[in-house]
Amino acid sequence: MMKRCYKCRRQKPLSDFYRDERAKDALKSECKACFGTMGKKYAQANRDRINARSRESRAANRKPKPQPQSLIVGLKVCRECGMIKLLKDYCADSKSRDRLRYECKTCQRAYHKSAYGQALALNRSRKYAAANRPKRRAAYRDWYRENTSRALAASKKWASENPERRKQLRREWYLANREQELVRASSDAARRKGAEGFYTREDIDRIFKQQRGQCACCGEKLNHYHKDHIIPVSKKGTNWARNIQLLCEFCNLSKKDRDPVEFMQSRGMLL
Repeated sequence: MMKRCYKCRRQKPLSDFYRDERAKDALKSECKACFGTMGKKYAQANRDRINARSRESRAANRKPKPQPQSLIVGLKVCRECGMIKLLKDYCADSKSRDRLRYECKTCQRAYHKSAYGQALALNRSRKYAAANRPKRRAAYRDWYRENTSRALAASKKWASENPERRKQLRREWYLANREQELVRASSDAARRKGAEGFYTREDIDRIFKQQRGQCACCGEKLNHYHKDHIIPVSKKGTNWARNIQLLCEFCNLSKKDRDPVEFMQSRGMLL
């Protein structure tokens, strides 16, 4: 069946008309397209009137916001176990309406102990650590200064309980930082002998570039070098970088703790 729209004067099927129970045929006199156009024109011409009417309607029908039951009687239902518990049995949550977690502390602990919860927590921890590495290091240094004895006690306890794991971690760190560890060991040995000063891995790299990758005595290319004190520590030499030179294995073992001038003259060099 068809019906004529009194606006556009076109014959259209009944499905193109909105229902209107007040009309004889229970349909609007204008089609859906014309009715939408009329509505848009009315809204543009009467925007202030429509907004005012809407505000009045909301004000007249506004209902007071109900308070959570937990804030009224001091109890709350846990969504996990379904038990009614006191508010002190829930952890704080600033994002929820009542500022409390939806699950109780018991259910929360059980979730964190589960394999899935531990995997999620570990993943979040790793992401945060990667994104805030400098901040975490600074915070740990501050905490370590204030709790040095506590940190050392915890470290010793863990080392005694996990000797194999400790050995494995130390080995992995040594392989990844071999040069740095050798520098530290050399500095510790010089300090035990009473020599003042220290040097770093950056100092060794700088000295290597200054020597152009060659032994300071024989001039051979340094594939594997030894760090040598120019003035031996036994003869009151310091452990500062200015007293360090890089020698090949043969030259370093030949020099030992001899005076540098005496050693070079023994090789036929005039100094």
